Amino acid sequence: MAKSIAKTKQYPKLIEAFENLERNGIVYNAGSGYTEDDAIADLSEKLHKFAPAARKKVWGYCLYHEQDAARALKSKFLMISFGSLDDKPPTILKVGEAVSAALREEGFEVEWNGSVHERIRVNPYG
Repeated sequence: MAKSIAKTKQYPKLIEAFENLERNGIVYNAGSGYTEDDAIADLSEKLHKFAPAARKKVWGYCLYHEQDAARALKSKFLMISFGSLDDKPPTILKVGEAVSAALREEGFEVEWNGSVHERIRVNPYG
């Protein structure tokens, strides 16, 4: 059986970071969908399952998809995408900052240049 990213030692901390973000309005997708577009579609489905009051509190998202998970196992780094529901650069930047901070709080080393056009790199991972 192939190794899964969910079986890595860091995975519980990764999910804890994502859960903390979700409690603060940034919904997450951990490995669902083969591409980023697939993962965003899955996030949309997840968001529509939220109660209306909870849905109103969501302002951003973060994710990694199946290709990212496979790369993490081979290359020892995990790329995290992020964005905002309003798709405005200042809000996207705040999401990136929040995601980076949440990952650091769980002990991850994060590489990100602060650009809304660049993904966050968790390095090392796996």
